[in-house]
Amino acid sequence: MENGRILICKTIFGSKLYGTDTPASDTDYKSVFLPTPMEILTGKIPKSINLTTGKQNERNSEHDVDHESFSLHYFMQLLYQGQTVALDMLHGDQ
Repeated sequence: MENGRILICKTIFGSKLYGTDTPASDTDYKSVFLPTPMEILTGKIPKSINLTTGKQNERNSEHDVDHESFSLHYFMQLLYQGQTVALDMLHGDQ
């Protein structure tokens, strides 16, 4: 990952995880990262970071990739709350 953050795990997500993808489906990833020491010291840890190759206000094509990455502490909160996104990530392909 960039900016000194360490990627812990990355999994396919969305329609490709659930087996409902079509030839026109984009690719979605979810991941978990360790924040930088500076983010920890200053208390400015982002909950999540979103990256996309798609254009704003347009539907994604089969060539587009969406990647959402959760900070470790936020991912653990999602697990504790029983959020489906976190539970699915635990059982996804890595």
